[in-house]
Amino acid sequence: MKDAELRSPVSFVANVARLPQKGLPILVEADQRQREALAAEYELLSVESYRAELLVASWKRNGVKVTGRVEADITQACIVTLEPVSAHIDEPVEALFLPEQSKLGREGFEGGGEIILDADGPDSPETFSG
Repeated sequence: MKDAELRSPVSFVANVARLPQKGLPILVEADQRQREALAAEYELLSVESYRAELLVASWKRNGVKVTGRVEADITQACIVTLEPVSAHIDEPVEALFLPEQSKLGREGFEGGGEIILDADGPDSPETFSG
């Protein structure tokens, strides 16, 4: 990402040019400051815990695939009574990233190429720079 303001409070940096063959395991455990920032960003009363176990691996020629699991304990306000409601999140995650200069990224997103979107399928790849 180019703009630091767009980064998540739990962002991490991975050198994707030199990923191990089996991928790079990443463990993110949010500290108090990061949890407070997450709560503010997503309009939650609090984030009691946040943990992500991820694997960053090469995908196709220059792309990156991130897979893993995110777990969090959050408290949000009930939309009717505004009373605190606790929730536990435990979800698998999977995302693809392509370099901005990638032919696939340019053709599919900017160059008029076709991309088939399936509401039940995986998200389209995001682009990254650097």
